[in-house]
Amino acid sequence: MSSFLFISCLLLVCWLTAEIFIRSPTTSSSSVNEILKKPFDFDEQLSKINSTCLPLRELRELTADLVAGSTAERYNRKLLSFAQRSIGFREMRTVLGFPPIAQWTKYWNPSEEEVKAAPTVEKYYELREAINMDRRWDSQYFFEKQLQSGMDFLDKWVPAVRNIYRRKFEEIRGRPEAKLVLDREEIDYMFGEYKTIKLSVQKAIRKMFEIKEECRHVVGKKLKKNEEKENQNSKFDVNDV
Repeated sequence: MSSFLFISCLLLVCWLTAEIFIRSPTTSSSSVNEILKKPFDFDEQLSKINSTCLPLRELRELTADLVAGSTAERYNRKLLSFAQRSIGFREMRTVLGFPPIAQWTKYWNPSEEEVKAAPTVEKYYELREAINMDRRWDSQYFFEKQLQSGMDFLDKWVPAVRNIYRRKFEEIRGRPEAKLVLDREEIDYMFGEYKTIKLSVQKAIRKMFEIKEECRHVVGKKLKKNEEKENQNSKFDVNDV
């Protein structure tokens, strides 16, 4: 499939699913919170991502069943790639004490002059974030709901992604030489560290997609079996009323 054809299909899927995806109320924030309480080992968390067996059925739902095969595979890879980067930026904001961004995929490419003229540290961070290539690519490929669906998926099935960003940023801000009062130099340092973390997480996610298809089918069968069991139990509950 040519790059032009793939991008056309990708944009079509994004447009069609813009009104289909709704942020799942069952996002596993509890699993993220639980893992944040445990001792942090960077390599161990990367290993958890590497060995994650993605459920095939849920992966298909990311495209709302509008495309299949290699097109769906490439769409999901790209979506989760950008989703993990977006999680990284959101966790950086949290650790630095900045509020969440209002519209993540809004295209905005400020000039270097605007960045230098930022009146406050928070504005400087906002401009540095906006000038980052990740933000611009997100706005070209995905709507806000698609990007959110990717982050929800990672939080539910691969909570180690958010854990890595949160704990690494906390370590960076907690280092002995870190400035207590946040300034531009510290923000620049955080962005430099973000790039290093991002590359490690992205490499782990690529390996995650390389796990054999049989593994995904096994997970899918287990999920289906659990659903059938829950449905059976619910029938018994109704009959008991």
